[in-house]
Amino acid sequence: MPEVTFTNGPSAKASAPSIKPADGNIQPQAGLLPFLPLDVAQLRVLKKDGLRHTFSVTVRIPGTDAATAGNYFALFFIARRPYEIISCKERHEVAGSDGSPVTFQLNKVPNGTAPASGTSILTTGLSLKSTADTLQAGTITAVIANRRLVDGDGLCLETSGTLTAVAGVSIVVELKAI
Repeated sequence: MPEVTFTNGPSAKASAPSIKPADGNIQPQAGLLPFLPLDVAQLRVLKKDGLRHTFSVTVRIPGTDAATAGNYFALFFIARRPYEIISCKERHEVAGSDGSPVTFQLNKVPNGTAPASGTSILTTGLSLKSTADTLQAGTITAVIANRRLVDGDGLCLETSGTLTAVAGVSIVVELKAI
């Protein structure tokens, strides 16, 4: 069965303003919180960009489960706030061997819509017949409305072609809070 994991974007490096007295013991400066997790440069970024950050959702369809189309169609992410899809990358362990094209597409699925009726986010589907163990990057649609999610929208994968021999598929979707 597919596995889904989430990875936060760049994390703030914990640091506290401090001084080094003559005795060599580092102590927080008076009046400053010793557990402040952000430095001045990071606070400038937050002020400029707000709390908008990126994170990744990884979908892994292990082993020969990847040769079954039904293992792709379920929603793997439901937005709880507005997001924009930044990237979609894929890698598989064994390439498909069917004579026809074998691809997958990342779909946006609005609340109340069946996954089969979702909107394509990639300009073209990524091939599951490309060289094994080689990262592919999809091209995200230029249509802003199609690459943005609102609360309740979901993401799913849709395959085309016969998935003969495809194995060990990993897909990473990067999203940015907007």
